[in-house]
Formats: sequence, C-alpha cells, structure tokens
Amino acid sequence: MSSEPCKDCWNEVPINWNHCPHCGRPGLFPNVKAAQVPAEKGALERRYQAALRDAASRGAEADIGRFEAAVANSKAVIARPLRELDRLVASDKELFPTFYRLLGEEVRLPHGNQWDLLRRIADEALFPGYKEEIRFAALSLDGIGLSTYGECSFVFREDMIAHRATVFEENSAVFMKRHAYEPPVGHRATWGERVKLCTAKLAVPSNRGCRRPIFRVSC
Repeated sequence: MSSEPCKDCWNEVPINWNHCPHCGRPGLFPNVKAAQVPAEKGALERRYQAALRDAASRGAEADIGRFEAAVANSKAVIARPLRELDRLVASDKELFPTFYRLLGEEVRLPHGNQWDLLRRIADEALFPGYKEEIRFAALSLDGIGLSTYGECSFVFREDMIAHRATVFEENSAVFMKRHAYEPPVGHRATWGERVKLCTAKLAVPSNRGCRRPIFRVSC
C-alpha cells in the first residue's frame, strides 16, 4: 500500500508523508503507518498466535507471561560516547541528530566499508523518502544500550516516542541483506505492539536462549 485516504479531506496521502499534501492536516508518522499496513499487522498477528500455541504445547505459558510482562516495560536506548553526553547536557538547545544528518553536515565521515552501502539500501527500502529523519535505538529491558556504540546509554522517554516509534526484528541492514532486500511481512511493529514482535521472534527455536537478542527501534 503506497497511499491512504486523509481522515479529514479524504484525498490520497502518500504513506511516506506525515501530513496531508492537500489540506495540510498532520497525520501518523510514516514509519508508524508502514507498520500498520493490514498485511504487516496480519502477518505479525499470525506469527504471534503461532508463538503462543508453541508455548502452550511445551507447557511454557507461564514463561511467556513473564517474558511479555518484562517486554511491556522495555525502553528504547541509544548508546553513545561520553563526548556526546557532554555536548547534550551543555545546553538545552542541543539536539540529537540522525545518522544521515551527521553525514550531510560533514561532522562525521562514513566508515567506508560495505555496511555504509548496505545501510543506505536497507533504510531506503524500509523508510522510502524519509530515512534521513529516522533515529535508531535498541530495545532494552535494563536501560543499557549496545556498548559497541559508546559507554553512555540514553533512554528515550516513552511519552515522547510512543506515537512515532516502531520496532524491527533485528538490525535492519543485516535482515534486509539476508532477504535480498525484499523482507517478508510481519517483522515490524508499532511501539504498542512490540510485545507481539518480541514473542514471535523468540518463539523460533534458533532464537531461544539468546543472551541478548537485539531489536531495533526506529523513531
């Protein structure tokens, strides 16, 4: 689905726009709209129900219940170097830029390896026309981010991101490459449905017992 009707003027709105180009009314963020496409929601629900049935067949309903209660309190966390913390606390005028804004303003050089290209391809496929506006975080149960990105963890306030955040199955560049940049539906969710996505992923036998499975938050 590439467009949907505006709820005010009923003209078509491209799915990658967050406002109606006809009447100007604000709408949902495009990544949230993409996660709410019926095909995506339906596939996620089927994966989730299959996970519940699998848990029941193994007598693991109580374990699933505890897991889902924990995930319901999960946070979106970004890990960054200490120097970034210094910059942000220096003034309330400082903002947290997106990855592509840093490159565009030439305050960060690309790594120059295959991941620069893979990330651009994957992000454009998942966030067509608006990837430059997306900030990425990890879904965390303990408020600690991925230490490979820095020693300081920034925890996003849920009331500030819940309306604009979506959760993806894993690192999007890795996932998209593995699926030849045509990912199956049902592997992303709105913030409010992250419990279903996490449960569906960890129901897969190969993912059970992962010490710290990674889910990517986009907001």
